[in-house]
Amino acid sequence: MRCRCQLAVVLVALAAASADPPYYHREGDWVSTHLAAREALTRFEADEAAGAARNADLVLGPWWSIGPFVAPKGESAFAIACPPESEVDLARAYNDGKLRWVERGAWADGEVHDLPSGDYSSTYLHRTIIAKAAGPLTVYLGSDDGCELFLNGQKVLSQDVPRGCAPNQVTLKLDLRAGENRLLYKIVNITGGYAFYFSTEADPGDIGGKRRAELWDLLARDFAADAEAMGWEREDGIWSEDWPAGDREALAKRYSAATRGAAWQALAAKAEGYAGPSPTSATRSARATRRRTSTCGGWRR
Repeated sequence: MRCRCQLAVVLVALAAASADPPYYHREGDWVSTHLAAREALTRFEADEAAGAARNADLVLGPWWSIGPFVAPKGESAFAIACPPESEVDLARAYNDGKLRWVERGAWADGEVHDLPSGDYSSTYLHRTIIAKAAGPLTVYLGSDDGCELFLNGQKVLSQDVPRGCAPNQVTLKLDLRAGENRLLYKIVNITGGYAFYFSTEADPGDIGGKRRAELWDLLARDFAADAEAMGWEREDGIWSEDWPAGDREALAKRYSAATRGAAWQALAAKAEGYAGPSPTSATRSARATRRRTSTCGGWRR
């Protein structure tokens, strides 16, 4: 009887594992598991998007971005035509090499994507769209704040507005030519954060968000003892945005930002430049300690 019970437990565990998505595999701890799964999910979605595009009449290339181009004091960033408006050369650099085009293969359509901060500035996004035949393409856009859109060098949209970004703030029909089409999307920021949205579907659904939420469910299943720590980090938004695969410095800085107090910030600063399998244990330990000691005072951050 005991052997049958043990066999049943093994079979249930195997069934659960077989039902897990292909980008999820349990590692030694929840942080390492989440790191590996999120990066695997990013690659999975990139391959998925590439496959879908190959089977369609349109091939949408990956986004590239450059910015922010900060406007001179007293001038409007919206009114300033920065170099990408006259020439898109992905190999060019500007501002003494400080601004370069960066490929953003992880930016999936149908999702709001944050852009590098910079008040009174603009960031440019570029991609190619290859069409088998000439014809219209309806796109659904959003921006924080204003935006301009250029198709094959011609301005087809201009909105100088202060707003937060949301899906479908603009519906626009693009007249594509057969072959390669070049799309340039200018996003203008007044102050604070800014972002953009692009989709070729009116209601694509937040598939990416659902997949990332599912990862949290899997982590809760496999690392139940770490539920409190996972809850804190979700609350602080440390895992809310993707990061370039292998670039753990960006993630480590989020731990640093979530760690309060000068002494804790100094300890967390050691995370910068880190490229190991997970954010520095020093940063996470300092932050967790800060959480535990401050909870007693009714303040958990």
